[in-house]
Amino acid sequence: MSQFNREYACIFGLLPLKDIAYLRKVINVRDNLWRRQRVRKVAIDSKPPTASIAII
Repeated sequence: MSQFNREYACIFGLLPLKDIAYLRKVINVRDNLWRRQRVRKVAIDSKPPTASIAII
C-alpha cells in the first residue's frame, strides 16, 4: 500500500478506492430519487389527453 493510501485511510477512514465507490453509490441513489420525484411531479402536473368526438 502506498503512503498516500495509508495517510488517506488514516484521515478519512477508508481507502481512496473504497471511498470513491461509496461516493458513487450515494450519488447514484440521490440521482435516482431525484429522477423519480421529477417523473412523479410531471405525472401529477400533466392532464390526461382528452379526445374530442364530433357527433353528426
